[in-house]
Amino acid sequence: MEEKTTKTPETAEKNIYPADTGIKKNEYGETEIDLVQLLLVYVKKWWLLGIISLVAAVAVFFVVSKVLNKKSRTYEITYTFSFPEIDKKKVAKEKDDEIQNERDLYPDGTTYTIYDILNADIINVAINSNVEAFKTFKAEEIPSVLFVSQEYEENAQKEKLNTGRLVLKGQASYFIDAETFQKFTKALLEAEGKKIKDMSQNLYYFTYLDSYDKADTFKAKLAYLKKQKEYIKSFYDTWIENYGQQYTADYPIIRYSEDMESAFSQDDYDKLSYELAKRQYTFDAASDEATTLRISIEILSDEHDDNSKKIENLVKALEELRKSDPGSSTTDPTTGKTNESAYYDTIAKLTQRQVDIERQIDDIETQIKNITAKAATDQYIAKLDAVRATLADQTNILRKVANLVYTDKTEYIFDLGSFKIDGTKSAPLFAAVAFFAVYFIAGFIIFVVGTYEENRKRNAR
Repeated sequence: MEEKTTKTPETAEKNIYPADTGIKKNEYGETEIDLVQLLLVYVKKWWLLGIISLVAAVAVFFVVSKVLNKKSRTYEITYTFSFPEIDKKKVAKEKDDEIQNERDLYPDGTTYTIYDILNADIINVAINSNVEAFKTFKAEEIPSVLFVSQEYEENAQKEKLNTGRLVLKGQASYFIDAETFQKFTKALLEAEGKKIKDMSQNLYYFTYLDSYDKADTFKAKLAYLKKQKEYIKSFYDTWIENYGQQYTADYPIIRYSEDMESAFSQDDYDKLSYELAKRQYTFDAASDEATTLRISIEILSDEHDDNSKKIENLVKALEELRKSDPGSSTTDPTTGKTNESAYYDTIAKLTQRQVDIERQIDDIETQIKNITAKAATDQYIAKLDAVRATLADQTNILRKVANLVYTDKTEYIFDLGSFKIDGTKSAPLFAAVAFFAVYFIAGFIIFVVGTYEENRKRNAR
């Protein structure tokens, strides 16, 4: 009968790696790997290792290109976006806000920021411009997948122009492909540009003239005329500073500015201001009653002359009566009157009428003096209204020129070579690394497993 022996753990460990296997104990009891036998595994099992490594490489390539890259990849594109500036110093002064001096401003004086292109209204306009291409986009999602920043070129005149390199960066997974991303960013800038052009066309340029019409003092009216002139000129001055004197919007901008200056010069303003200060005109509606009143004076004067003659004749008649009838002054006991009473009554009535006429003439002459002052006021009003009409014509010209300037100078330019894709991992490189890593790891695993099985079989005998 065969005797069975029980191997202790120590015995098993001692016999598990015989001297002729790939893994064995050295004289110091340390485990060693026979590199020759390991290399033989890589050589003999190349086909199996190749298949395993190829499968792993394909899997890694797919994961990196379709999963990891989709999540981490970003598209980036740069445009130079600009539109005409307005006089920021003037706006800051009128709004009593010095910070306005440091901000870019829309045509209506409101603050412009680069983030305005991510406004829901702008996004919706962009989406609706190409519904088929952007049908999966939602306005509320865009700000979380598209980011904007601005870079100013070195030595750029930032204080003069609303301009800079506008950098838009978006998550590639949302924008389907690079072409769609570029189309959408272009649509956003087109929408923002249209907004600015429409704002210019709808801008109301007559505010100070409206205030002139409502003003109830000559000083206020004159001040509003000056403000309207300065308002118009501020546009031309800013455009000349930014684009040069010969920049043309039908005609050179400098010509519009010169025409504006000649239409209502500083000298014109000074003369009107001096006349107002000297004459102290009051703001009363002038009248043309002077002629009518003078006619009334003539009529009253004629009546006064007639009455004087009547009184003179009555006095003469009374004297003759006294001569012809010495008792004419005797009172009739029945009537209580004398023969002279009728004369005295008529003379008294005419005399009183003369006093009334003289008082009326004095009053009318006072009115005429006032009306003469009003006539001068009328002339001054006519001068101011003539300036207002001239400024209204100049304002209409400004509106036309502003539309031309904003149409011409509101622009975005794609910076050539600026488009790039970031966050992309090299799928072929990862696949190659995976292939060799799996090849060697799998080969080593096969070597270890094969050695273990060989030793187990030998130990079982």
